[in-house]
Amino acid sequence: MADAREMEAFQTMATFFVHDLKNAISGLRLMARNLETQFENPEFRKDAVRAVSKSVDRIEDLIKRMTQLRRQLEIKLSPTDLNLVVESALARLGDYPSATITKELADLPEVSIDSDQCSSVLTNLLLNAIQSTDEPVEIHLKTEMTESSIQLTVADNGSGMNTEFIRTRLFQPFQTTKTQGLGIGMFQCKTIVEAHGGRISVESEVGVGTRFRISLPLAVKSEVDSGSEAAR
Repeated sequence: MADAREMEAFQTMATFFVHDLKNAISGLRLMARNLETQFENPEFRKDAVRAVSKSVDRIEDLIKRMTQLRRQLEIKLSPTDLNLVVESALARLGDYPSATITKELADLPEVSIDSDQCSSVLTNLLLNAIQSTDEPVEIHLKTEMTESSIQLTVADNGSGMNTEFIRTRLFQPFQTTKTQGLGIGMFQCKTIVEAHGGRISVESEVGVGTRFRISLPLAVKSEVDSGSEAAR
């Protein structure tokens, strides 16, 4: 039984890494598609070099984490401005011609979070919004602070989701509306946010769009650390 639990934990975490690798590859694939038409543009070449470098760094980091894979989801907390996490995720994402992304970032205090894990959450949400429709999509990012939390909202005008899918499947592993999806992204997002003591919620309507809201307590205490079990 112990071996079975360990294998289950390994498989879950391995799927997380595969999903992040797919996200990194998606950015590289888009850049490759634009090479033929944009290669003579010096600004494009400069952006392409930066994008390749960042993607390679990200993939190397994932490989390093994979070699150290254990049963735990490790959250490495450090004082961080959530707005910097937003900027990092946008830089990692690169340019998507089909997406228009706007920002509304409030002045925020630093909170103790794992910036890499939180950046992964935002990257997942952005890619989900972009891939939710074949039409051009508008995405709005907003940060704000309440008395007890900082919040990040990701809103889009994509295809949306029905109430039944949100209620029964959205945050479950291996459930997806995308034909090429693994069905692990939202499960991963929820696991990471809750490991920070936070909460992720969603509002969506088919044909109208989706709004995700992440709320992190100002005094973040990780529920999952180097001595705890992997997310269940």
